[in-house]
Amino acid sequence: METNREIPLIIYAALDMMRKCFGGTEVKLLSEKMYRLKPDENAKAGRLGVDIEVMSIKTFFGCESNAEDILTYGQPIADQFVAMLIKSAYPEKFE
Repeated sequence: METNREIPLIIYAALDMMRKCFGGTEVKLLSEKMYRLKPDENAKAGRLGVDIEVMSIKTFFGCESNAEDILTYGQPIADQFVAMLIKSAYPEKFE
């Protein structure tokens, strides 16, 4: 696995776990380095993460908010993240 020193290994490990979702979900890392989103009420300093593409759906993937949860709680959280992303991208198919 080729890695970029600008992105922590926790991101790569969580993405690998997500690739195992539903029999082989397509997951691509789009960012070349981490960046921080603007602060909001839930993340006073802003969320730190990368851009990814899951099954052709582009989204932000947070290091603390997404990657750590996936590695801590395992495959069920990875499955839940991918399912939630698909449902939010195609809400009309899940009514």
